[in-house]
Amino acid sequence: MIFRNIINKTSIENNSNWWDILLGTGNRVTSSGEYISPESAFSNIGTVFECVVIRANSMAKLPLHLYKRTKNGKEKDKNHKLSYLLEKRPNKWQTPSQFKQYIEVCRCLWGNAFIKIVFDRYGEIIALEPLDPSKVFMIKQYKTNDYLYQYNGNNGFEVFTEEEIIHIPYISMNGKEGKAPLEVARENAGNLQAITKFEGGFYKNNAMLTGILETPSQLNEEAKKKIKSEWRNLYSGSSNAGDIAILDVGFKFNPISIPIKDMEFIASRKMNKTEIATIFDVPLYMLNEFENAKFNNVEQQNIRYLNDVLQPTITLIEEELNYKLFTISESKKYYVKFNLNSMLRADSKTRAEYYKSMIETGVMSINTVCSLEDLDNIGEIGDKHFMSLNYTTLDTIEKHQRILKGGDEDEE
Repeated sequence: MIFRNIINKTSIENNSNWWDILLGTGNRVTSSGEYISPESAFSNIGTVFECVVIRANSMAKLPLHLYKRTKNGKEKDKNHKLSYLLEKRPNKWQTPSQFKQYIEVCRCLWGNAFIKIVFDRYGEIIALEPLDPSKVFMIKQYKTNDYLYQYNGNNGFEVFTEEEIIHIPYISMNGKEGKAPLEVARENAGNLQAITKFEGGFYKNNAMLTGILETPSQLNEEAKKKIKSEWRNLYSGSSNAGDIAILDVGFKFNPISIPIKDMEFIASRKMNKTEIATIFDVPLYMLNEFENAKFNNVEQQNIRYLNDVLQPTITLIEEELNYKLFTISESKKYYVKFNLNSMLRADSKTRAEYYKSMIETGVMSINTVCSLEDLDNIGEIGDKHFMSLNYTTLDTIEKHQRILKGGDEDEE
């Protein structure tokens, strides 16, 4: 009766069915027979680990600032309370880079990142605490279409409303709950883990000396075990590869193994590695696969990674933070935004040419350039904008041409 009331009143949105959620289980066994969970994939499968690390570090190094709208555009507001959380310490145990890194790890492995907004008794935000996504269940209330977040943490079951949780999904099939790339990559990850185990066993047992030992006499069970153990101790392992086996009189060795070159380990590994990298949207050259990488296409892949992978993630996080961290009246004045300069920073020669162009056209001041390069400013004079006297407007050029022809400046 209790379960029926829960199901009638709410709908639990999760990848598994409601019974898996209540029991904390779910089918994560792949067709290769390997059990792949977010934790095991991240810890035991090198390609998955590296893909997640690349995605997480890409977000971790981007500064997140709080800005205030002004008459002249915008300016950083270091005095705002949220500025300290975003730039110094979001919570007691994380730095800003660790905080952003963990958000992306949760999105890649579980499909969702959940951040608890901690308020003081005056309603002011004093901390942003990420929650373990494996312990968060989203509950949709049919009557109001609102979502509740049930968290099974160290303090027991807690229920939070939309206003108390910052929810950042990976990609959603229902408009709310995120689907992790690991769910799609689970079969490939399972195959890769199975190959790794098989290859490890191959070297451990040394496939060149795997086969059947024949003897003309009948052996009891204890003798069989002893001979098998002695054979392994003498001839198994990579250190004994290519060694010569010496057989006692009457013994005959019949190899039944397949040489490792015929097992296409390398091809299988590369295929699974490529597919996992594609699912996680990570360029192959970042995984040290340089087979088809050249300077020009690596540069293009960098631009594509920034525009098509990071930028949507950045926009998603910015939109959610701006909606959840500020009231309607505050959002008219304040907003948060990532600084992408660190991603766009090129070599010193290219940067110098870019800054020179920006200063000569009056777009940037000298102090602005100093700030971007983490250099001390040169004082108030550095705030002035300069422009070459050779630049003028098109209508001024037209008037100048009329004067040269002897016409009146004001002539139509």
